[in-house]
Formats: sequence, structure tokens, C-alpha cells
Amino acid sequence: MTTTHVAPPLERVTADYTTREGASRLSEMIERYWQERGRAVTLALHNAGFHAAIRSARFDIRSDMINGWPRSS
Repeated sequence: MTTTHVAPPLERVTADYTTREGASRLSEMIERYWQERGRAVTLALHNAGFHAAIRSARFDIRSDMINGWPRSS
């Protein structure tokens, strides 16, 4: 049997997930998605600093997941 990975639903409004607030909101969405499926993930915001391509500072989300899947069973 093959299990298909489905990404958490994104907001319909245009959101900037590179800001602290946006990355925090996305992190909460990912955590809630896996909690609803009985899985635990560890997520943390990381200040990546200035990025020339987007001409501003950005925040990344770091996790303990492997290939998009939680480590816990």
C-alpha cells in the first residue's frame, strides 16, 4: 500500500512566510497538520538574515522531519 503525503492547507490570501510572523504561522500549520494525524514534529524558526534574492531578511523553519515525514511513529 502506498501512502501519499499531503501538504498542510495554505491560506487563500497571499502570505509572506519569510517574515517572523509568516514563518511562525506556517510552523503552527505544519505542527497542527501532524498533530491531527497523531504524529509529533519538532519545529524551530531560524533567522537566516539578509538574502539578496528577496532583498530583505528572512526566517526559515527547521524541523526534525526526514523527507517531509515525522521521525516519530
